[in-house]
Amino acid sequence: MTHLVSGARISSERRAGASTSFIDPLLMKSVDVLRGPSTTQHGSGALGGVLRSSPRSFDGWSMDLGYASSGDGAHQLVGIGGEGWSLGIAHRSAGDAETATGDPLNSAYDQYSAIARGAWQGSRLSYDLLFVPSYGQDIGKSNTDFPDRITTYPRERHGLLRFAVASDRDWKGQIFFHAQDLVTNVYEPGVAWSSVDNESIDFGLRWDGTHRVSDTFGFVYGVESYNRRGVTAEESRQDFGLGATGQVERTLTLDDGRQDELGVYAVLEIEGLGARWEAGTRYSWIQQENAGGAAEEHDAWSGNVGVAWPFAKRWELRGAASSGVRFPGLTELFFSGTTGRGETVGNPALESERALNTEATLRWLGRGLFVGGTLFHNRIDDYIERIELKGNQRSFVNLTSGTIRGVEVEGAFHPAESWNLFWSGASLRGRSSGGEPLSDVPPVSLALGGGCRVGRWSIESSWTWRDAKSDPGNDEKPIPSAHLWDVAVMRSIAASWTLAVAATNLLDEEYFRSADRKAPFARGRSFTLGVSFRP
Repeated sequence: MTHLVSGARISSERRAGASTSFIDPLLMKSVDVLRGPSTTQHGSGALGGVLRSSPRSFDGWSMDLGYASSGDGAHQLVGIGGEGWSLGIAHRSAGDAETATGDPLNSAYDQYSAIARGAWQGSRLSYDLLFVPSYGQDIGKSNTDFPDRITTYPRERHGLLRFAVASDRDWKGQIFFHAQDLVTNVYEPGVAWSSVDNESIDFGLRWDGTHRVSDTFGFVYGVESYNRRGVTAEESRQDFGLGATGQVERTLTLDDGRQDELGVYAVLEIEGLGARWEAGTRYSWIQQENAGGAAEEHDAWSGNVGVAWPFAKRWELRGAASSGVRFPGLTELFFSGTTGRGETVGNPALESERALNTEATLRWLGRGLFVGGTLFHNRIDDYIERIELKGNQRSFVNLTSGTIRGVEVEGAFHPAESWNLFWSGASLRGRSSGGEPLSDVPPVSLALGGGCRVGRWSIESSWTWRDAKSDPGNDEKPIPSAHLWDVAVMRSIAASWTLAVAATNLLDEEYFRSADRKAPFARGRSFTLGVSFRP
């Protein structure tokens, strides 16, 4: 899945993939998920969809303070803004939390992040400048190896700078730079200590245009470049015990890696025969290399077709088919060394993943009521999966093919202005061409929630049921079912001031967040107290 922050693509050297967790959630305005292969407009990596994050802008000044019982966590935020500018600064920290049974989790962290934004208008052009710095320290990683194998991130730094321009002539463009470095320490008492320092500078350009031939016929087209430079992983390791020399050995397996990716796309949009039609295509090319080795080069075409047909008074039927591609990452290809999961060995022979997704959605939108359901089928070829070699050592290989199919349902009900209810559910099944379960396919789940507001009081609650997973994929384990209940109560205590009390995992359920073989039990019951000011 591709992660975007205001359109800027985020890459990471974490083995778990890219993450925008370096930005405090209080600095985010919204997070949207585009499901299914989206490489036509968003390039390689969007094989499983797109996660789009939009930073928050402040008007006047705002404040948030909070305390969480889990790990004695605390957060503080101050925001201020005016016409054309905004600044928000946040700090969040916590000690080690505990599971429902009282077992310690290696989950402490300390993080600072900020959002600085400026916007101004010219005669025909509008401009937007965004700067996102972040610094984290002493970040713990929880897994089942703890405390026999302790993984921490003593330093994580990010600097994201984005400049965008939009014209009143139906085009827009942007350029961004993202510098980051992450230090990973792994300590095995009496065995070994290692430290891996990852660094990279990423930058990209994008230009999009729209051309309307008529009210019912138009094009969307664009060109995008995404580049990485100085992608480095330097490891220092010291062995202990019998026969160890005590010397620190240094290796540089990912040495000044670089990546250049270029994509061009076009999408046709038509309204006719009572429906909205769309068809698009994209050509992507990528070159990746590591110092001392030959460059890896790949290219691919992808595309999509779709239709949205409003029929009857409140019904809509949507259908879509899309192909997608994901080129292997630099770390999957070239990195060999220590990670929080164990030893990883890169595989330069990896091929690109390909996917073909088909789906059909039926929706009904009434007065205060919305219901919808989606059926989908996703075929993946050359699926890149993590495999275990021996002991604690892993690598990556291409599976021949696999399929993921399932159904999703969703709905919302607003019986009155101060009341709301929502529900959602999903059931997925993933199998390789040989019939074995695919990894990272979640079990059946169902979520119900809602809220109401009475005078100065408001309450929100959600309940999630997740079925057991008895068919784990490679490097996974069976996990039991779980019932999760969260509640939040808020009261307006003065003009613009709000006091909130919240409880997560109120039932103190002992459960796993995922079926990953090294996933520990999740945090137990936690209470949060917060006060906020918003104009």
